[in-house]
Amino acid sequence: MPNATPPDIVGAVLSSPVVSLVIGLVIAALLALTPWWRTRAATATRLMRDEAVAVGARYSPERRLLAVGALVVLGTGVTVEVLARHVLSLNGEVSWWRYAAPVFATAAVAATLALTISVRGARHTTEPVTTGTRRTWLSFSPRGGTAAAGLALLGLVLTTIAAGCASSNIDGGPFVFLEIPAPNTDVDPVRLWFYGWAYGVAVLLCCALLAGAVLWALSANATRPFLRPATVSAEHHERRRIAAGLAQVATGGILLTMAAAWRFIGSAGRIGPLTIEGEGTFEVVWRYADIARAAGVFAPALEVAAVTLLVLSTLALQRGGSRRSVDAATVATRQPEDAR
Repeated sequence: MPNATPPDIVGAVLSSPVVSLVIGLVIAALLALTPWWRTRAATATRLMRDEAVAVGARYSPERRLLAVGALVVLGTGVTVEVLARHVLSLNGEVSWWRYAAPVFATAAVAATLALTISVRGARHTTEPVTTGTRRTWLSFSPRGGTAAAGLALLGLVLTTIAAGCASSNIDGGPFVFLEIPAPNTDVDPVRLWFYGWAYGVAVLLCCALLAGAVLWALSANATRPFLRPATVSAEHHERRRIAAGLAQVATGGILLTMAAAWRFIGSAGRIGPLTIEGEGTFEVVWRYADIARAAGVFAPALEVAAVTLLVLSTLALQRGGSRRSVDAATVATRQPEDAR
């Protein structure tokens, strides 16, 4: 790369999603080794042996399912990028699945979790428990995690709609082009391959599926009956863990797709002066080029954040739940807030 500046070199390195994957894995590993991470998920609740077994039997499979689901979402994102960049020849083909796949995989994980919770239902309930509080999908949802997932979903939807509206087609074909005219000339517009409706429709459908699946899972997690009065406190904690894990997995899956879309859009911001033999040099500039370039610059950061979230979710959800104890003096008890 002759005459390359340091920003050019950094940009070239970060242009590969593989680099983002490695950086995300390193950040997740470093965070998992910090005292903050070890104390963050630590909990202990006074439970007799049979009560601890009952709580573990109900919630451990669900946490493991969600932990594996986080890896499935990450693996889906990596797989489609490898296929698109290094295995398949996609010249002239609309690879809409490349952008829809991470969101669809996330929706499938959330729906599987919701179905698991609904089917198991009251299977382990031994005593009726009346809390006197109406529980909804928001009851155990973390405010920060839920807001982050909602903002990520909104960002992806707005990105997709804006890019779709800016796209165009040729002779009734798919909306996969961005037309940039050369002002004050009779030269045909420059047509760039673009993240248009041909990609965006599938992504928007998957976003709708994801929103419905997440709401279903959160509602099922919150409204199912408690096992028995003695385990309510521990179950509050477990349900918050599941809701928080689901929010993190959803955010990670959405960010993977949004990063890929922003990379695609960013390529449209790099168009410069156009030279046509016999016609001269024309300045071809898209009016939203600065926004497109910014999207391309921040796309690697979204990928790193997505990888870090998904890996940390897997580690957090695999941690043990409530501890068994017959000696209350040796176990610290942390009373969770009542469900809203």
